[in-house]
Amino acid sequence: MKKTRFEQMQEQMARNVEPEQAKRVTEAMAKEYKALCEAYADQPKEMVNHTHNNIFPVVAAFRVLLAEGMSRPQAAELAQNTFLELMKVPEQTIRKALKIPGLYHLMPWLWKVMMPRMFSEAAGFQFRVYSTDRNRVKIDMFQCPYYRICQELDCIEIAPTFCTADDICYGNMHPKLIWNRTKTLVRGGDVCDFDLYIKK
Repeated sequence: MKKTRFEQMQEQMARNVEPEQAKRVTEAMAKEYKALCEAYADQPKEMVNHTHNNIFPVVAAFRVLLAEGMSRPQAAELAQNTFLELMKVPEQTIRKALKIPGLYHLMPWLWKVMMPRMFSEAAGFQFRVYSTDRNRVKIDMFQCPYYRICQELDCIEIAPTFCTADDICYGNMHPKLIWNRTKTLVRGGDVCDFDLYIKK
C-alpha cells in the first residue's frame, strides 16, 4: 500500500533527527497530526488534500521539534527541509512525464484549466488568471489557505516551505518551460504572481 505524505514525512524525519530521538519524535508527530485533523474536521472536502498532505505534516513536525527543545528557527528549518526532501519524487515524476515529445506545449493551457479545480475557492484560494495565448499563463493569487492556516496555528515560520515546494516541482519541468514568480503572500507580497510560459 502506498504510504501517505504524512507517513513519508515521519520516515524522513526519523532519518533527520538523532537515532535516540527518532521513535519519540515520530510518535509525537502522529499525535499532533491526528489532533490537527480533528481540529479541522469540518473543513471543506476541497481543502483536505492541501491540509492533510502538505500543511499538517509540516505543522506537526514543527510543533514536535519545538517540544524537543529546538528554537523556532531551527525547528522551522528542519521541518521545512524534511518536507522538501519529499518533493524530489513529484519533481522527477513531472520531468519524466514531460519527456513525452511535445507534451510541454500543453502545460500553460493545462495549468489554466487545472487551477480552478486544484486551487478552488472552496479550498480557500482566490486568484485571477491572465492568459495571452496557449503559450503563456499568468496567475495572481490573492488568498492562500497555506498562508492563512500557518497564521492561525502560530507557525508562520514554516509557510515559505510550500512556496519553495512549488519552485522545486515546477521550476525545472522542461528546458522549454519557464516558471517564474517574483513575490508571494508568505514572503510579504500583495499577491503570489505565477507565470508559466514556453521559451521561444
